[in-house]
Parts: sequence; C-alpha cells; structure tokens
Amino acid sequence: MAIITEDKDKVTICFIDQGPGIKDELKLKIFEPYEVGTIMPNIAQIGLGLAFCKMMSEAHGGAITVQDNQPRGAMFSLTLPQHPPVPVGWMLHDQWRGAAVDIGK
Repeated sequence: MAIITEDKDKVTICFIDQGPGIKDELKLKIFEPYEVGTIMPNIAQIGLGLAFCKMMSEAHGGAITVQDNQPRGAMFSLTLPQHPPVPVGWMLHDQWRGAAVDIGK
C-alpha cells in the first residue's frame, strides 16, 4: 500500500507492508551498500536497492526513512521537494544557449 501526502514544499510517498518488520539496529544500516536486512531463503539479495534509493533521493534534495508499521511490518517514507533543485550544469547550459541567441540579434 502507498500513501501520498504533499504540502507546498514537499511530497511524501509512504510504502507500507505487513512483513516481518525491521529490527531497530538495522534501520539505519539497511540504507548502506551491501547491507541486507532480513535473509530470505530462495531470494538473491545484494543489498544495493535501498542504498540506491537513498542516493537518488538525496541527489534530488530529499530523504528516505523507515519506521515500524503497527501491528507488524515496516513503512518506508520517500520525501522529495515539490520543486527539485536545478543541477548547475543544466543551468549554465540554458544560460549559454540564451546568450548565443541574444548575440546573434
């Protein structure tokens, strides 16, 4: 299940499951590369998925967190700004393109 909330500055998407949950000592570690929260038989796990989610959310000015879901399971919250920051390279490229047009007039 997913819950979406938003305000003028940010959007938060919460993903909720009813699985076994995540132990408190693993809640911060699972966002690090190669950390695996729960070993599940017959499922190959590398431990890069949540690390990638964290890296991408932070690259866009956001965050990802995990907390308990009652009575069982976990809730992952992905928060992103409503208006993500513009990467410097793109901003410079747009400025150069505009300047070239102005010079030619």
